Amino acid sequence: MFQAKDLMTKKVRYLRPDQSASEAGEFLISNELSTAPVALDDGPKLKLLGFLSEADLLSFCANQAYFDQPNMMVSDLMRTHPYCVAEEMELFELAQIFMSSKYRNLPVLDEGGALVGIVGRRNVLSKFLELIKQEDAAILNRVQPKDLHQLMNHRFIVG
Repeated sequence: MFQAKDLMTKKVRYLRPDQSASEAGEFLISNELSTAPVALDDGPKLKLLGFLSEADLLSFCANQAYFDQPNMMVSDLMRTHPYCVAEEMELFELAQIFMSSKYRNLPVLDEGGALVGIVGRRNVLSKFLELIKQEDAAILNRVQPKDLHQLMNHRFIVG
């Protein structure tokens, strides 16, 4: 069965904790992301520190605009204990998480705890649609075509 490592986006676009909230907002908008991990380069691997969403930023920005608060850093706004999944988590387990929560994206960690990808609801949905299409094609290939003349003649048989 398919696992998170088969579905995830491996090129992770991430925020740094020292970026401002404005920079984070521009990053999410320009990359068309609803969420992004907050990470540090730890040699060849990424160390996950947290997660920041559009909702987190919207709340802060609304308060900042209304109350004229100073700009804050990503490290001040991020969720520090994001829900993460392992590379080996299976497709149906991922679907269950997405169906029972408000999460749109989940960080994928390797055995050493390094950030190796992001799996989203859209990745899971896409894989299910692909499987359904394959199954439909397999069913169509197993069904023997019917002779329409034979079917039409059955309508006129009176018993």
